Amino acid sequence: MREHRLIIILGLLLTLLIEAPILVFPFVSKNYQGINIPHFGTDSHFYLSRAKEALEGRGMGNPWLRDGKERQDIMFMYNERVFTAPIRFLGFVDRINVITLYNIYNFIGIFALVLLAYFFVWQLSGSRLLSAVAAVSAIGGYHVVYRQFLYNDFNIYGRPMFPYVSSLAFFAYLNLLILWLRTKKFISGFFSAVALGSLFYIYFFAWTFALAFNGALFLLYFLKREWAPAKSLVFISAVGMLIGFYNLFQMWALFQSDIGAQIAYFHWSSRTHLPIFSKIGAAMLLLFALFWHRKRDNANIILIFALVLAGWISLNQQIITGKAVEIGHYYWYFIVPLSILTGLYMLWELLDGFALRRQLFASMLVVVFLHGAFGQYRSFWTTLPGKEYEQSYQPIIAELKKDANPGVVLAADDHLAYLTTIYTNHDLFWAGAASQTIIPFSRFSDMLYVYAYLNKEARGNFAGYLRGVMSDGADYSFYKGLYGFIEGFSSGMDYYDYIYKAKADKNVIGPHRERLISELSQKYSQLTANGGVAGLLNKYGVKYIVWDKNKNPEWDLSFLNLELLIAHNNIDLYRVIY
Repeated sequence: MREHRLIIILGLLLTLLIEAPILVFPFVSKNYQGINIPHFGTDSHFYLSRAKEALEGRGMGNPWLRDGKERQDIMFMYNERVFTAPIRFLGFVDRINVITLYNIYNFIGIFALVLLAYFFVWQLSGSRLLSAVAAVSAIGGYHVVYRQFLYNDFNIYGRPMFPYVSSLAFFAYLNLLILWLRTKKFISGFFSAVALGSLFYIYFFAWTFALAFNGALFLLYFLKREWAPAKSLVFISAVGMLIGFYNLFQMWALFQSDIGAQIAYFHWSSRTHLPIFSKIGAAMLLLFALFWHRKRDNANIILIFALVLAGWISLNQQIITGKAVEIGHYYWYFIVPLSILTGLYMLWELLDGFALRRQLFASMLVVVFLHGAFGQYRSFWTTLPGKEYEQSYQPIIAELKKDANPGVVLAADDHLAYLTTIYTNHDLFWAGAASQTIIPFSRFSDMLYVYAYLNKEARGNFAGYLRGVMSDGADYSFYKGLYGFIEGFSSGMDYYDYIYKAKADKNVIGPHRERLISELSQKYSQLTANGGVAGLLNKYGVKYIVWDKNKNPEWDLSFLNLELLIAHNNIDLYRVIY
């Protein structure tokens, strides 16, 4: 503790800085009602909904809708079940707020991640100052590398629960692997293998990046004819994959099934062999070339080069496989922080003998903390109006919580709808996140019919309304997004091909759009002529409707038999009477 007190102090300060927006909001809010969710678009609401589902002990196949909970969790993660297991075991499920629970986990997790990043560099260098600067820069200053100085979108490590959970697991593996490289003890290699195997159950991008790193490291040892570490690396990788085999098999089976193409589309994968260029990857290659030229006898040179290569492999594996996944998760969560850590290590070694080296690196701490403080401050005020508006939903939530029997709530598809799945035991009629789960494709058109009928502007002009919202220059809306789900997947294109080609070339998507709108319009007319919209609500078990008249003034619920339960700030909660 005394030896590493610098990083303990800095780690606590950085963690407080990252968590500050959550801690400060209740004191700044003019009408605080207990709703305090970190605002990262709908991402926090996405993960907190999963956490609430796990806390309730329900299946993770669909945390947002009533249907499909028993199906495969398409994220193949067990994090929420592990995090909520102690609460379920102790019988505190009804006594704890899942947001409070995750805020506690966030604080512990961020601090632990700073320590793991620190010990990674410390094992390489033995320098406490360098290790502290590198860890604080990677977690607190990553915006400087790929966005801007004095950012305006919060520090991403404050988001529950990614990327800090996957980063924790990856850096635990990396530290254990380095310990094995230093000691050559079997026990270190064994625990490295166990850590690698655990990644398969934590995060897809973590274990694939780790395998890319292992592959690069093995190749470098093989080329240098260092057979002992090469063989041990094969052992670690083999045992790790054996531990992760269950999830690997489940994943393979899902994507080989009939619904595999639908899942792949809504997870933004694409078919391509085109390479991807990384500016930070190129900068790291140039820095490594200088490092190799000046410090080729450095004991860590193979490890550093393998980490640099792992970034290129993970970003460009599609050159061989022909299938690209969401590359941003490799870039933001692994390549950027590892580039900062290894880049600062190489720079430290290259400046060996420079009289002001320690002062130069110490000054980076001041820059990173100023950057973080101003960035968090700016971000807090930009998200404050949205967080203030969420407080208006507290009476709605309180009323829904009176019903202990889980039901289905119809609301507009935005982050406010997820308050239902976070704070109550009820499910949603529709949530955009459900597109990434195993649901029948017909569900998308059913949702479109219902929401179009709720919209008095679209009710009697279904085809014309859709053509209008999909026209050039039309603002994004929920209706445009929901129709886009149907049009994009049914076009046969990959997600990004559809997004770009639909905008760039109307000759590509235009004919398909006209056929699809005509087909949907015909089915819509048949449905509404027979009063089938109320039947769809009954089919999907809708028990309550939340109508936010401030957000959705275009709705008209007069065709339904409703009981008004509560009206607050122009937000109404109804019970549907069939």
